[in-house]
This record gives sequence, structure tokens and C-alpha cells, in this order.
Amino acid sequence: MTETTFLQIAQRNQDKLFRFARRLLKDVSAAEDAVQDLLAKLWNKRHALNAYENIDVFMMVAMKNHCFDEIKKSKRRTQHYALHAVENTAKVATPERQVEGITTVALVSQLIDELPETQRMVMQLRDIEQLELKEIEDILGLQPNAVRTNLSRARKKVREKLKKIHNYGLE
Repeated sequence: MTETTFLQIAQRNQDKLFRFARRLLKDVSAAEDAVQDLLAKLWNKRHALNAYENIDVFMMVAMKNHCFDEIKKSKRRTQHYALHAVENTAKVATPERQVEGITTVALVSQLIDELPETQRMVMQLRDIEQLELKEIEDILGLQPNAVRTNLSRARKKVREKLKKIHNYGLE
């Protein structure tokens, strides 16, 4: 793959890779670093990338794996997943303050962050990144039914939690 072709592909996928990394790592700075690290690694191996049928899917799979490696490294250092920080922050703030201080978009994002890992990734890739189900299957290594089931369950959980919050828990 030529340098120009690689740069075009990297530029086309950079924002999508960042959003995916941010969702997995739950930290903007870590996500930026992850994208930069991945693109640097791929740059060094750009001549071998021609072997891949769908480079966009390959980049997303590589980003997923890179983020999982970063989470494992972080866990070894601190004995905490990034999820615990979000959960602990949510416990400190009162429900009234959470509803008042967060826009609906931010609230939905927070609810997505609280989903189990597979559901979170499927929802991110389908609803935010607008990827096809087949691409999600390839990226996550899931069966077609598993992708659809996880997506359906994730959407249902987010919808139910959002409805409960907007109704102030009166239902």
C-alpha cells in the first residue's frame, strides 16, 4: 500500500476509531493516544495491509484489540477497570443533580457506558458508527444472531433506563 493510500484510509477512519476507543477506554486522552499508537503501528506495516480484504474492518478490529490490551495494562497497574470510575462518579451525584446537569445526549452516552461490554460495543458500532451488521460480526467475532440479540437488548436497556429517568422513577 502506498503512503498516500494509507494516509487517505487513516484520515477516513480516524474519527470512527477515536469514538470507538473513547467508548471502550472511557477517557478522551487515552482514546487519542490509542488511535495515534494504532496508526503508527499500521504505518510501519502499511505494505502488508494490502493482504486484507476490508481495511476499514481490519482497523476497527485492531482498535478493539489495542483498547483491550490497554485496559488489561491499566488493570494490572491500578487493579481497576475504567468502568469503576464511571460507576463511582455516578454514585456520588444525587439523581436530581444527574438529571439536571446532563443533556439527553450525554445521558444516553452514560447509559450506553453502563451496558455490558459486548452490548456497549455493538450499540456503539451500529447506532453511532452506522456500521452494517456484517461488519460488526467481523469486528467483534460474533455470530449474526448474537449481534442482533445484543443490539436489541442494549437498546431496550437504554430505552427503559431513559424512560425511568425522564419519568423520575414514577413508573
